[in-house]
Amino acid sequence: PDFHFHHIDLYNSLYNPGGTQHLGDAPLPFADSAFDFIFLTSVFTHLPLGHIGFYLRQIRRMMASGGRVFLTIFLV
Repeated sequence: PDFHFHHIDLYNSLYNPGGTQHLGDAPLPFADSAFDFIFLTSVFTHLPLGHIGFYLRQIRRMMASGGRVFLTIFLV
């Protein structure tokens, strides 16, 4: 009851080839400075290198002052 998930149907040739939206068409649907904590487990591991910058900019935009980000990345 204290949280919920948002599904954004982003196109990805490997993971979601039927996606209806494309990365960068619009910012993620959350307000600026909306979050105190953002958690990503192995998300960047599965993204093309060119997409990581988009998500880092969105995280910076959505992060409240003094907020924290926890992320894991497996590099090959």
